[in-house]
Amino acid sequence: MVGESLKGKRVVIIDDVMTAGTAIRESIEMIKAQGGTLVGIIVAVNRQEKMPSQSEKEGKGDDGSERGSAIGEVRRETGVPVMSVLSLMDLIEAIKGMGKKEEVEMMEAYYRQYGTQD
Repeated sequence: MVGESLKGKRVVIIDDVMTAGTAIRESIEMIKAQGGTLVGIIVAVNRQEKMPSQSEKEGKGDDGSERGSAIGEVRRETGVPVMSVLSLMDLIEAIKGMGKKEEVEMMEAYYRQYGTQD
């Protein structure tokens, strides 16, 4: 991070997209180390994807529970609001409106395989 000291300041993280949440978690650690307080996270696009898992079980977390999205996991871990400007479903609806049936079908198939409700 570059700029003014975060000591005693309330901080909102703004990011383009969240996949596994690694960059966000690193930012959170930097904010804490500098004495700032995380109050929210804004992501431009919520891909609505399940978290990558080390588990052999498809769709299951390491504890056997259903995997959630990175956004949902970060929200649960931090206790702060994590909001997105657009979701994959928003993009699919917009592309439907453009009459691009083949692209919509491919995106919907991808969502069925990798998507989550978070």
